[in-house]
Amino acid sequence: MKISKKIVAVVMVLGIIISGMMPFHGRVSRAAGYTSAIALPMNGVWSSDYYLTETNDEHWYKIIVPSDGKVQIRLMHFVYNIYTDLYNSDFSNNIVRHYYYKGSESTPETDIIDFELSAGTYYLKITGDNGRYRMNTKFNSYQATDYNALSFIHPQIFNVGETMIGALTYTDNEDWYKITISKDFCYTIKLTHYMYNIRYELYNSDLSKKVSEHNYIIGDENTPEVDVSELVLSTGTYYLKITGDRGKYILYLDKLTQNNCSHEYESKIHYATYFKRGFTSYRCEKCGHSYRGDYTPVRKLGQGYVSSYSYTGKGKMILSWSTIADASGYQIRYSRNRKMKGATIKTVRGRTKNKKTIKRLSRRKRYFVQVRAYKKSSGKTVYGKWSSKRSWKTR
Repeated sequence: MKISKKIVAVVMVLGIIISGMMPFHGRVSRAAGYTSAIALPMNGVWSSDYYLTETNDEHWYKIIVPSDGKVQIRLMHFVYNIYTDLYNSDFSNNIVRHYYYKGSESTPETDIIDFELSAGTYYLKITGDNGRYRMNTKFNSYQATDYNALSFIHPQIFNVGETMIGALTYTDNEDWYKITISKDFCYTIKLTHYMYNIRYELYNSDLSKKVSEHNYIIGDENTPEVDVSELVLSTGTYYLKITGDRGKYILYLDKLTQNNCSHEYESKIHYATYFKRGFTSYRCEKCGHSYRGDYTPVRKLGQGYVSSYSYTGKGKMILSWSTIADASGYQIRYSRNRKMKGATIKTVRGRTKNKKTIKRLSRRKRYFVQVRAYKKSSGKTVYGKWSSKRSWKTR
């Protein structure tokens, strides 16, 4: 059956109209100018003036990123409106678009554009009002070592005791690490992040269970935040997923030790005795680290006093004194010398004993007497202070 040329033309026109109404899900069409893209020198030096004109209304630049890092462009524009579009190397993704305005020939505006990018080639398109602009471009490498942390299927091997430098970028917004644990133990994950928000999720070997997760904030490029989490892991394989804002992070995994533990101490009070200082002992429930602190002085026996005396005959006298709590007994000393030189000492055993008969004293002589408590324990003896002196004259 013959189809007229007119019908074919109508069908083609309808096809074009219908296709133009369909949403776009494919590659970004390549503009002709990209083939002559100028490679941006990332040396931090201002370029000469570039001009957008009626016949040259879009400019293309090639950005070659040698490693994961940040490309910073200072854009000085003498035009009111200017746009930047960043594409990946095959133009399958318009990564990000920025719009800047308020520049003029007499008062140019300078704006800063930061691109956190993975290693690779990118294309930058600049469009806007007719007029001039100039650029200053520099690159800061993150020194990343997470070369293969692409996905759960293609993770980076991460060993206990290893430090990994990673980066989240416009084209790599999640990193995956494979961890093998050889021994049931308590482990610590230390995350130093140079971005405001970062999150880690730890899964078992088939992702059927989330073992642990933490979200950390308040880091930035100049003052990174250091966060540490501790968890007990059984022998086996785990997958660690990192997501968050764009930027650099440093990941460290190790066994929990006294040096890297955040410590949760259990305390126990040891009361002072008459022979040892008191203290509080502290022991970390996680790593076992222990120490002593909060010392208190040794206890001291109270100072007694001679309460009374009475005569029982010539050269004899009965002394009474106050008792002291916790005492094992008492000592009495007496001498005719006020300074107690050559004093005689008598011992009375028992805390409640508080009387002693002193015999064989010289008649009609003045004696000075003192009493003190003592305490015995484990073969050691400690004494209290001597009481104030009392004196009397014998019959």
